Amino acid sequence: RLGELLFLGTVLEVGWLLLKYSQIVHKKELKKQVLSVFVEKMFAAAWDPNHGGIFSFLDVDGLSPTQLTWNMKLWWPVTEAMISLIIAYRISGQRKFLNNFSKSF
Repeated sequence: RLGELLFLGTVLEVGWLLLKYSQIVHKKELKKQVLSVFVEKMFAAAWDPNHGGIFSFLDVDGLSPTQLTWNMKLWWPVTEAMISLIIAYRISGQRKFLNNFSKSF
């Protein structure tokens, strides 16, 4: 698995799509899992604690990514994070998602 990348914006996008799906099909367990794994954990992994913003890529094994843009704060991962966080807040009512939305805004 060495060198596999985690595209953070894409994972966050999948999160909000799965949240919408869980609402349509009334799957509470799926919603709970998506909120935890695809939104909360991915936002925590994506957030740059030193400078703020969302990393573009991370290596799944915690290695230094080789892409030159891995630590750039590109617009699309930030946008996907914001969408997923505001949908997570709207669906769950959990303030932590709104707080992280405000932090990334």
